[in-house]
Amino acid sequence: MNLEDIMTLRGLRKTNPKYQYLSKQTQALGFEIGVAFRFLKRDEGRRKDRSLASITNYYQVGNISPTIIAEEYDPVVWQSLWWHPEAAFCQRTSLNSPHTIIVLHLTVEPDDRLFQAEVLTALTIMLTLLEGDKFEHHNTVPVMVVSVMGRMQARVLQFHYSHEGLVITKTRLMSFATMESTTIGLGVMMGLMSSKAIGNTTDPSNILKLLRSVSYTRLLISLQ
Repeated sequence: MNLEDIMTLRGLRKTNPKYQYLSKQTQALGFEIGVAFRFLKRDEGRRKDRSLASITNYYQVGNISPTIIAEEYDPVVWQSLWWHPEAAFCQRTSLNSPHTIIVLHLTVEPDDRLFQAEVLTALTIMLTLLEGDKFEHHNTVPVMVVSVMGRMQARVLQFHYSHEGLVITKTRLMSFATMESTTIGLGVMMGLMSSKAIGNTTDPSNILKLLRSVSYTRLLISLQ
């Protein structure tokens, strides 16, 4: 699959009258981003090129809940009428790395402000993985949230805990409305999603701050 295939698929969708709705636009773009990450290949000079996800050791999670979002958080994450996760990618089990990517649908007009939904999604993933058995020697879970909004726009946010607390960075909104902007946007988006997983996720200096933050986070989620 290549960019032309993705744009052809989008062209077929645009013939559907429902495509004018923000919800359909976010579904379409979220799907395209996930497909691009899983199937677009990078020329490595090999006999058989690998996809971006394969090169960076990510695989798509079959069931977001309860794999990376515990069932106790389902009422927070899955019952909203205007936002929900679409797809998630984790590092291969053999790497024992908690780095996670999730594609999030936000049925809203493009907006540069930070949404509570983006923060809650990242925090529920962090809590689920920190409280599980899979990463018992880790105290930091870096989460990348790919937020897809209406009008074919999206951005990338990155969340992690440090000794200073929760750190959030975000890109500007990127447009995927035309062939030209999609070419540019996908290039940037795929570059971010396929970047090397870095950072010390077992840094003991994060422990005390993390414990206080986890308590606050659980309180925040319980109030939703």
